[in-house]
Amino acid sequence: MKFKRLDRVDYQVSIITIIIVCASFFCVYIFNYKITHDDMIYSLKERSNTIYHYVENYLDKDTFNHNFSLDMKNDTYKQIKQKLEDVKNATNVLYLYTAKMTDEGEYIYLVDGLPTASPDFRYPGDKIEKEIIPELKAALKNKIILPDQIKETTWGPIFVSYYPIHDEGKVVGVLGIEFDASHQFEAFKQIRIITPLIAIMASLIATIIAVLSFRRISNPRFKDMANTDYLTNLHNRNAFEIDFENLSTHKHNTGIIITDLNDLKKINDTYGHRTGDEYIKKVAKILEKHVQKNTVYRFGGDEFIIFMEHLQGTSILQKKAEQVIHELEKIQTVNNGTENSPTIHLSCSVGAAVYPLHGKSFKELYHNADLALYQAKKNGKNQYHAYDTSSTTETFLRTTAQPVSYIGGKIDSDEPDGLLDRLAEHCFRILYQAHDVETAVQSILEMVGKKFNVSRAYIFENSEDGTHCCNTFEWCNEGISPQIENLQSISYEEDLNNRYLDNFNEDGIFYCRDICSLEEEPYAILAPQGIKSLLQSAIYDNGVFQGFVGFDDCSINRFWTQDQVDALAFISEILSVFLLKHRAQQKAMQAQESLCTMLDNQNSWIYLVDPKSFELLYINRGLSSIFPNACIGKRCYESFFQQGYPCADCPVQRLSETQNSLVLEISQPLLNSWLLADASLIPWRNEPAALVCCCDITKYKK
Repeated sequence: MKFKRLDRVDYQVSIITIIIVCASFFCVYIFNYKITHDDMIYSLKERSNTIYHYVENYLDKDTFNHNFSLDMKNDTYKQIKQKLEDVKNATNVLYLYTAKMTDEGEYIYLVDGLPTASPDFRYPGDKIEKEIIPELKAALKNKIILPDQIKETTWGPIFVSYYPIHDEGKVVGVLGIEFDASHQFEAFKQIRIITPLIAIMASLIATIIAVLSFRRISNPRFKDMANTDYLTNLHNRNAFEIDFENLSTHKHNTGIIITDLNDLKKINDTYGHRTGDEYIKKVAKILEKHVQKNTVYRFGGDEFIIFMEHLQGTSILQKKAEQVIHELEKIQTVNNGTENSPTIHLSCSVGAAVYPLHGKSFKELYHNADLALYQAKKNGKNQYHAYDTSSTTETFLRTTAQPVSYIGGKIDSDEPDGLLDRLAEHCFRILYQAHDVETAVQSILEMVGKKFNVSRAYIFENSEDGTHCCNTFEWCNEGISPQIENLQSISYEEDLNNRYLDNFNEDGIFYCRDICSLEEEPYAILAPQGIKSLLQSAIYDNGVFQGFVGFDDCSINRFWTQDQVDALAFISEILSVFLLKHRAQQKAMQAQESLCTMLDNQNSWIYLVDPKSFELLYINRGLSSIFPNACIGKRCYESFFQQGYPCADCPVQRLSETQNSLVLEISQPLLNSWLLADASLIPWRNEPAALVCCCDITKYKK
């Protein structure tokens, strides 16, 4: 009778859960060793790869030149050694060094990341031990040596990897990385005992949770998480695109309003992302409250979209936009309440467009609304702008458009004086003022493409090793099929016979009036795209070919005037400069993110501070778990110990230009522990910073 009181579905879920968990127990126990071992090795490989990619960017490749004199008094040696020491200390690497093969065929050490006083320190020119020479030989042949096993030695388990060091694509040396793998190895052994116990407990707990979860999941609130923004509970971008696809069935006007919050990045940088998130949630509540029957979407980090149906005219959009601006103005300022805390005035910018008047597809409508938003930002904060043909870019296009050249007809040689110069100037101004370089590049391709009435305007960028190129930007004229998806990872050697660069003249211009005159390999790629003629301008970075900007004509064998070629070459050069700078910034940010990820995965407590103001610049995950209230921008002694002055034994205070690193043992009464603090001065975002790494040594002191 008691079983009959149970909900039938709950009862079935319980039985199924027991069967699945019990079966999973046996599978887990059988395959546990392999899975755990593979994960352990993968983790060590990832740590090695992260350190390698970070270190290689900072190595002076001239040190591997056989004619380069490297001694311990050399400034280059000192800089590289300090960098290796910093990385070694930050990542708990056992050994970190560079090596090479001499002209005589000997394998020698170059720079050792160990302290000079260490008994295992290797001087420049010391010979490599015979047992590791085979791995070095393989690395010098451009092979990455990552073992699949932890090596057990007389001094304990270790993980050793070797990486080739490149200079302009050529292997010039080797980076050796050696980890102490004792922790991972012992953890692997303990799992064989713990796993059965966990599996048994999981069988009992999972049965209980399954019944409770079934009821929770069946709640309608959880059925639409794919279309819901986690932070604000508004509809997300996915929901917007789904809803917008239904526009094709609409017989009435529909409008979108893009609201972009100003200074959100400044809020995040000054007060932390938690404060920024609170601001976003406040904005979401205001929008949701005042848009009434209209739908609000959180489209991105600081971008919201209001979807309005049954519009009678753009005046309704303007009224709603003004209402949004007015309501958001009520959130006056952001200030954390402290005496010296800066006050940030909050504002927004609003752009709008109407379907189908301003676009017959999602991509086109959103693009035009985004152009309107860009114009609103140019007009100042708390501004509204609706898309129309008088927008800056569109006006320029309308006033400068000329008919295309054609066989037997007029060619574009009669350009008004200075028109092409103004076009180039306008492109430069757009890029210089752009907050989003990639959006600006796309807009310029469209503008130039329409100006010259080409079929396609595009950019190809080379891979890091220069062996491949990818189509990264594309604009297509009306009736022209996009090709960007088909033009990824084009090999210069396999697809273009390694002679494509020969098509560009000394000025970096490749002009082909009839692609039938090209070699077989490029013709095979260009012809299926419907191209009849093309004009391409090379992208160079310090004299190295990095890709090209191109313009295709799919209708005629086009004749370009010299003025037009010069103008497009100049515009391409402008695009190249800004795009290369943008890529360099992206690469730098990725390197910084990689470093942060690497530091987050360390067991030590690691943080970065401004050595002058003691303001926190970075806190790793381990330290954040100890001090959850600590945040970037606050002083370290305030965040960690709630005091108004630096600690008496603060290691940062002892750092100077003459002593840029030190190690201290510190007694910390608040934590009832002893800490080993390793502090050093490093560059951070082009500014000096103090890196502090703390390890708990209490058990050793006792």
